[in-house]
Amino acid sequence: MIVDIKRSHRKTMSLIIRDGELIVRAPHFVSERQINAFVESKRAWIEKKLSEHRPMGFVLDQKFMRLFGEMMRVEVVEANTFYVSVETSIEIGRPPTMTDTRFVELVELHFKTELEKILAHRVPYFAAQLHLKTPEYKVRRYKRLYGRCTKDHRLAFNTYLFHDSLEFIDYVILHECAHILEFNHSPEFYSIVTGVMTDYKSFIAANKS
Repeated sequence: MIVDIKRSHRKTMSLIIRDGELIVRAPHFVSERQINAFVESKRAWIEKKLSEHRPMGFVLDQKFMRLFGEMMRVEVVEANTFYVSVETSIEIGRPPTMTDTRFVELVELHFKTELEKILAHRVPYFAAQLHLKTPEYKVRRYKRLYGRCTKDHRLAFNTYLFHDSLEFIDYVILHECAHILEFNHSPEFYSIVTGVMTDYKSFIAANKS
């Protein structure tokens, strides 16, 4: 179960679940036997956290995928050309000669394009709500960020927002646009967010459930 042990001059042990993997932080003087015993004592918590992990992007052979907030069945069928059809389930056509790498790349590109269509409408909308010009933005992969705003007011959004609900995507857009006015997470910043989206906390909570 242990993926990585990181030793340092710390005095106590701690556990971190990151990207579906377990990391143990331990003092230099603690033995591997003590570490294993510590991990075993936290097994229930570890298993709960690992079960809650949602892989980012499209994973080969997965049976379900969360798409714009909805958990949907994934069906891959053999086809002459690549295609993606989303109705009550996600049906993906895969030519028999297509490599795994290319297949995953095309699936993620399809959903990234769908996300970009949403951003093309919603970024200008929320910028206008804050009396801002539509900022420059891009879509790219991040491991643990939903979005970001640079000091020169350029925004970026995580490709894998295509997993999240439209309400949560709206919140992320508003959050990053608000950073153009307040480049921090001060009370003033959250006052800006609340002024446009009073119930934003409910979207955050729903996205974690």
